[in-house]
Amino acid sequence: GGPRHSIIVGESGTGKTMLSRAMYHFAKKIKVISEDSPFIEVNCAQFTNPDIAAIEIFGSEKGAFTGAIEKKGLFELANGGIIFLDEAHALEKYQTMLLKAIETGKIRRIGGTRDIEVRVIIIAASTKNLKRVFLPELYQRLAQYEIKVPPLRKRPFCEKEQILEHFKNNYEKAALDRYGIKLNVEFTNAARGLLLNGYYPRNVRQFRDVIYSSIDAATPLINNINQEKEVVSVVDLEHIPLDMIDDYEQAWDKDENN
Repeated sequence: GGPRHSIIVGESGTGKTMLSRAMYHFAKKIKVISEDSPFIEVNCAQFTNPDIAAIEIFGSEKGAFTGAIEKKGLFELANGGIIFLDEAHALEKYQTMLLKAIETGKIRRIGGTRDIEVRVIIIAASTKNLKRVFLPELYQRLAQYEIKVPPLRKRPFCEKEQILEHFKNNYEKAALDRYGIKLNVEFTNAARGLLLNGYYPRNVRQFRDVIYSSIDAATPLINNINQEKEVVSVVDLEHIPLDMIDDYEQAWDKDENN
């Protein structure tokens, strides 16, 4: 088996991009794709309209529209590898081109007449329910794997602890790699409790930012540190940027009413 076309659904900041990258590394590991195969990531919603998104993704031919140049699309660049289409609902009327790429293994540049062969695994992700947005046959072809990434507030406490640990380790590793400093980060019980029980509407991404800011605040400035010795940073309540954690009670009420 191994990675095939997939759909990842989850709120903003739940780690859909991280998951797609993990799938890419897994696909290389089990040799579904080669070691040097590309991973192309595109947020379809970042363009002002679906036409511009389509030109980026499928490419364009000279003269396809005023000022059009011959341009390779991201699909061609992803050939032999994986293309990660984030916020794929923004493709709107270009879904049929995506379906054609899956069914025939060929794409046509915008305004082009020739078919270009591409062998690409597609991972489509969205904060919206793609089952409602996509053409049924496109959804069916893409959802060979469908992965729902739960928001942070729905994850078990032990998972949140693992995520906290993960970001703490990342921070320590960065201090070592970047500055050669052996940093040892500790959290007081109160700080740990507040971090783990906070409400993060923007999910793992927001959780990460709050953790990093807290460690920043607790750690002495780099140039005041003697390189040789180990540095212990103790994160306490006063180091946590409370303005970055949304109001706990109020947020839960909102969630229950949804």
